[in-house]
Amino acid sequence: MKSPYSVIREIAENDENIIAVVLYGSRANPSIKDQYQDYDILYIVSDVNQFDVSVFKAVKLIFIPSEHYPELFPAEKAF
Repeated sequence: MKSPYSVIREIAENDENIIAVVLYGSRANPSIKDQYQDYDILYIVSDVNQFDVSVFKAVKLIFIPSEHYPELFPAEKAF
């Protein structure tokens, strides 16, 4: 069985649309240990319309900066 970190990394390595992966929250801090830790993951992508969230079992939040801050993140701008 693969570790969650391996799966997260494998998804990023196999998708050319993914630019970077960020682990944040309590699991990113090794000094914090509790029974409620989950995996807070941020995938940074070139084109959000090409990102397939169905590879995940439970997506809680999808944030698309260009929809909230179009002046800072023009949708047509590629990184």
